[in-house]
Amino acid sequence: MSNDPSPHAPLDGPGAAPVILAPGIEIFVGLGGNLGGHHAICARFDRAVGALEAELASGRARRSSIYQSEPVGPVTRQPRFLNAVVSFALGRAMTPNTLLDTILAIEVRLGRVRNPAEPKGPRKVDLDLLFAGDCVATGPGLSLPHPRMIERAFVLRPLAELVGVDWPMPGFARTVAECLAGPEPAAQSAGVRLYVPPGGADGRYSRSAWPR
Repeated sequence: MSNDPSPHAPLDGPGAAPVILAPGIEIFVGLGGNLGGHHAICARFDRAVGALEAELASGRARRSSIYQSEPVGPVTRQPRFLNAVVSFALGRAMTPNTLLDTILAIEVRLGRVRNPAEPKGPRKVDLDLLFAGDCVATGPGLSLPHPRMIERAFVLRPLAELVGVDWPMPGFARTVAECLAGPEPAAQSAGVRLYVPPGGADGRYSRSAWPR
């Protein structure tokens, strides 16, 4: 790929070389939400994946199972979250910022309203850019890979379904299993479990949609 391979390549500023993500690299996006009921959240997840495939991907996205998780962070008195991770091959060359802007625009169309006074509060949908191939870069409003994912069992558990626990995570020099064994994910693990919708089926992906 054509990304600058140096650690934490700057995305802009004096002397910064352009960072271009090459077509075909694998993009990972985390999905979350806890407002509107589980049926509505799963429907938003499906719409998010459809938009990612239509606007960014070269084919179908791979989906993890859906997990239910306890809130993490300062706002603990809020509904439990549903979470998943999807991956897809990038369909065309673009900068990391263009990739992120497209993902955030999808998020807004699906009902995301950001509250600066409560950034970790309840939300209809949340789309986080986790990885863009092996790109390791920083800039205003964007760091690749997502710097806090290694502290979040609700990201690592579904990610492990797609890549395996022995996958060496770009930018972290650790495997998924090693990250899951860290203090924060280990403490959260009991509160992260497969989502079981009404009717008793588990949250695993079917060919057309996640269960509601």
